[in-house]
Amino acid sequence: MTSVEDEFAALDEAEPSGRFEVEDDQEEKDIDPYESEDHGHAGPELVKPQVHGLNAHLLFAPFETKPDVDGMRPYFAIVSAFEPDLEAEFKCDGTTWKIDHGIDSVDDYDNSTIRYWDGSIATREQDSGDNYLEYQIPIYDADDEKRNRRVNFQFRPALPEACHAETGNRIRSMPETLPEGVRVQVQASNVDPEIVLELLQSLASNIGVNSHYFEADAVHEWSRIMGLEYYVRCQRELVNELVIGKMALFDRLSQFERQRSGCGELKWDNGEAFGRRHHVALDAEQLSHLYQEHDVGKLIKSYLMKHPGEDTDSDTATEHPKIEVQYNREYTYCGHLPWFAEDAGDGSPDVGWKLLSKRLQSLLMNVLDWAELPRTPGHDAFVSDDHFDADARLEPDVASDLTLVPDPIDEVADAERDVVTNELLDEPPTDAEKDVLGAAAEKGAFERLQDLAEEAGVSSSTASRTVRKFETLFSRLDSIQLADEVVRDRVQDLLAGVEQRLDRVNKGLDLLASGRNEIDEDSALGQWARRWGVKIAESSDRWSDQLRVAIVGGNLTESELLSVLRAGYEAADMTQSVDVAQFASAEVSYYDRDGEKVDIGEWVGVNQGGRTKLLGKLEVDALH
Repeated sequence: MTSVEDEFAALDEAEPSGRFEVEDDQEEKDIDPYESEDHGHAGPELVKPQVHGLNAHLLFAPFETKPDVDGMRPYFAIVSAFEPDLEAEFKCDGTTWKIDHGIDSVDDYDNSTIRYWDGSIATREQDSGDNYLEYQIPIYDADDEKRNRRVNFQFRPALPEACHAETGNRIRSMPETLPEGVRVQVQASNVDPEIVLELLQSLASNIGVNSHYFEADAVHEWSRIMGLEYYVRCQRELVNELVIGKMALFDRLSQFERQRSGCGELKWDNGEAFGRRHHVALDAEQLSHLYQEHDVGKLIKSYLMKHPGEDTDSDTATEHPKIEVQYNREYTYCGHLPWFAEDAGDGSPDVGWKLLSKRLQSLLMNVLDWAELPRTPGHDAFVSDDHFDADARLEPDVASDLTLVPDPIDEVADAERDVVTNELLDEPPTDAEKDVLGAAAEKGAFERLQDLAEEAGVSSSTASRTVRKFETLFSRLDSIQLADEVVRDRVQDLLAGVEQRLDRVNKGLDLLASGRNEIDEDSALGQWARRWGVKIAESSDRWSDQLRVAIVGGNLTESELLSVLRAGYEAADMTQSVDVAQFASAEVSYYDRDGEKVDIGEWVGVNQGGRTKLLGKLEVDALH
């Protein structure tokens, strides 16, 4: 029979994995990957994302503090100026804008055109008619033949205690104390939010309405930003591989969709073509697991145009997908976002359109980096379209203000794995509890506790006890299941790994001791060794009392390994037949699943002569 010493000798012959080593011919990498090569500008050199969509509900009440002036004067100014054939042409943001009346030669023109309709709000006693009219005046960039760079303005009255024109009942969706003025709904495409008010003022001035009604100072604090989106367009083949492919960015992000706190989702549509639409939605808590603190939920998506072809190497820009980041209201639970940050009310974050724009562009730049896509303008990975310019550089002052972070996903996953390891280390599961954990890891979600119990072959009380005992590993939002994919995989890994290593460990238990006394496998140290696949033996040198500890066939992170060693010291201290001082100065080695020795000198102790030793109780206590 092979002795423990023979097994250690065989393991010692294995080459170190080199997992933590740098090849001799590798140059040392710059730790700051975001430094711009253009030293004449501040900030990193980043491709400029294109605004895709903007949706806002603005309220203008310039006469709120002037009770002698009719507060609805801005609304009535629009009423007086409006005609179905109203024309306007004006310069703004370096280009010419016009009112959109449609294109006579295009029968299926699907953009909004100028029009009006009956509103549902009853008029005041001093006003004529039964209800107020509502108006739509869309404008477009005259240099855009397709008229896709545009803003649609809809004008509605604002007044307190508004009532329905037909029923006479108060309209409860409008605040009772709403000031008199005009409500303007903004729906913009490919227009920067910074020029929206300027466009509105220019339009007003050109149709005979006082532009001062729509100044920034007239924007009421109840104005809200409802949606904002930024995108870049990338080569389809790269996106398929690095963003939406198997184990690509979206898969990696969705590992946390059932995390213990926060919500998210992964959805995909490959119906017409692979990559038709994929998205990952993350709420503020989920995003905060990745970096910084977030206030609002966001949607990260990759999508193609309607009815895409299958050609991944097309010369047509729209055959290549947009990678887009947008503010997601469904996953934002902290109230509405104000147009201006200073107007945030109780329960709402101090996030106006400017800060939201910065955070969306930051996330988009991070998403590119985490997917291992470039971020520099002019790169072949980008595809220009009518609005996104692949060669355009983000303004240096804007770029320098973005929050750019290295890929945190693996670090978050490691932290999740550490949680699982520590849970199983602190509260070792019984055999029956292992069956419950194994069933939960393998089968996924269970609608009822009884279903989990039946799958594990245990009683309902055992299943219930297991879920309560390891409650931090379980999610019970809609069903009973382990918290997320990372937790599921780690539980399976630990349970399977321990069983596979038990035979090896048992061979070392009979030589585990000071004075070569047999150690009870049910002792604290024996249980610890069995649980973590640890082989322990005294040195084969008769003149040495050195204890040798080897963790065999593991798949542990640095943090997990340190936790296991701390637990081992505590177990040795609780086992009478073991000299705990020997454990405290043990030689420690760690072998991965392939039997390759991993260099852990910098992890757990002082390296002496190529051997890692703990060197005393203080060294064990210092493991962290």
